[in-house]
Amino acid sequence: MNRFYILFAPLFSLSGVLLTAQTPLAAPKHDYIWLMGYSSYSGNEWYGGTRIDFNTIPPTITREDRYMDFGITNAVVCNESGELLFYSNGIYLSSYANDTMDNGLKLNPDNSAPQNRLYQGILALPLPGNDDLFYLIHEMRTFAPTPYSYDQIYYCLYTIVDMSQNGGLGKVIEKNRVLVKDTLCYGKLTATRHANGRDWWILVPKFDQPVFFRYLLTPSGIDTFPPQTLGEDFISNGGQAVFSPDGSKYVRMNCPGIIGSYLDVYDFDRCTGLLSNYSRVFQLGVASTGVAISPNSRYLYLTNTTSVFQYDLEASALESSETLVAEYDGFQSPLPTNFFKAQLAPDGKIYICSNSSTDKLHVIEEPDLPGDSCRVRQHAINLPTLNLGTVPNHPNYRLGPLDGTACDTLGLDNVPVAHFVYEADSLVLNTFRFRDLSYYEPATWVWDFGDGTGSTQRHPVHTYPAPGAWQVCLSVSNAKGSDTHCRMVEITVPVREPANIPKAQVMPSPFHDRLQVTLWPEAKSGLHFRLYDPAGRQVAERTLSGENDEVATAGLPPGMYFWTVSDGDVVLDSGRCVKVER
Repeated sequence: MNRFYILFAPLFSLSGVLLTAQTPLAAPKHDYIWLMGYSSYSGNEWYGGTRIDFNTIPPTITREDRYMDFGITNAVVCNESGELLFYSNGIYLSSYANDTMDNGLKLNPDNSAPQNRLYQGILALPLPGNDDLFYLIHEMRTFAPTPYSYDQIYYCLYTIVDMSQNGGLGKVIEKNRVLVKDTLCYGKLTATRHANGRDWWILVPKFDQPVFFRYLLTPSGIDTFPPQTLGEDFISNGGQAVFSPDGSKYVRMNCPGIIGSYLDVYDFDRCTGLLSNYSRVFQLGVASTGVAISPNSRYLYLTNTTSVFQYDLEASALESSETLVAEYDGFQSPLPTNFFKAQLAPDGKIYICSNSSTDKLHVIEEPDLPGDSCRVRQHAINLPTLNLGTVPNHPNYRLGPLDGTACDTLGLDNVPVAHFVYEADSLVLNTFRFRDLSYYEPATWVWDFGDGTGSTQRHPVHTYPAPGAWQVCLSVSNAKGSDTHCRMVEITVPVREPANIPKAQVMPSPFHDRLQVTLWPEAKSGLHFRLYDPAGRQVAERTLSGENDEVATAGLPPGMYFWTVSDGDVVLDSGRCVKVER
């Protein structure tokens, strides 16, 4: 078995250092913190809040105490820097300090139905051009008595939050304003940027008909457009809806029950807000609930309780492109960790929750790749608390204008912003997978891996020749400009662990002019000691006798070094040490 000691540390960012004069669009991080889980004050140790922070690589997952229960309905809002502002479960709002926001009680004032059980029942959008105001689009259902029964009546409402109030804790300044009263769909609220790159299109679908209420959020508020009817009738009590990250597709999963599910796919015009080119896929036998689309906007993922399917949105016949990429393996923790709702995350992965209380999430590691190469890992994400069917509902906040179109009227340019993440390949020595997450339509990618090699692939895999500290830079460009982002990758040597491993001790650290290498008694002679500088270059070597082995280091500059003890090609032990001046 190989054991990898790998340290990741951000070095610096050159974002905003451009080769042209344009100022890039901001790359807001409104979705960089996810909250889920139950209230911490139930008295059950399984219960409590979970926080996932995508400001770190990999994301940091922690437990936290808070009062709010999340049960499917979920909105979590950060500022442009990725710092938590407020959150809601569709019943009330809480500030980042985990206290109820001023005037934040009684979202959806009729409490006769559980408002925190609506699929995508709430959506948070920043008001264009204002860093302090946020619009919450949310739904409620109530019951109206009739001579024979109670009819369900659905409302779509909006609420406005002003984060400049109360010392940054925020205040609800308008609440529960009615957008439409109708037989609305059971949630499925989603949005995408207008073609001008600033405003937001919001679609609100009806419950059982292919009718879409259309709204545009602009700096002056919400504008209403005539509803559009396109598609076929259905009955839906669940499922998700999503725009593709580039805003060109709208997909809605309608889940009527055990008889099957309707997957409706549309083209979307970001200029007019109209749908077109409708198609439907009907899955017989299993009710599907979740949909998400890959960062490159090509691959659609559909989840039901037992399976995850991939569809190619560029295929001539969508249904014929169906590929089964995962089948539920029966794992429980403590309840079945099946497949439920899905959400594309800021790290370019798709996370999938379960429809029962579990402490796991599934993850699609490479959603931009076809078939099994997308790498679905079941119950791979460990949560510190239980989570019931909850992932946040986020649009793509980092979508720019459609440059050169009739609706590109604001003078905004898609000057790319470079960004990437990376992770070690646990099976291949010194190998990393780099994932581009750059924004605003980069057309070319140039990687410098820091060891004299590079790549022009978007998502390259690279193997380093030796341990060391490597500065990795990604430069992206298009006709509007360029941007570069750099990070440091520091690698120590992997250690192989056969039986009866000999160990070595290298002293002192810090050291000056020489190092003393001491082997454990069971180590044989003839082993090789090698010393590497931070760039992975070998700077010293000695064949060890097992007695009084010294390595001269007087000619080496101060700094960090990495060492190995090996038997032929097999690394038996490794570590690092630091040289300082006398």
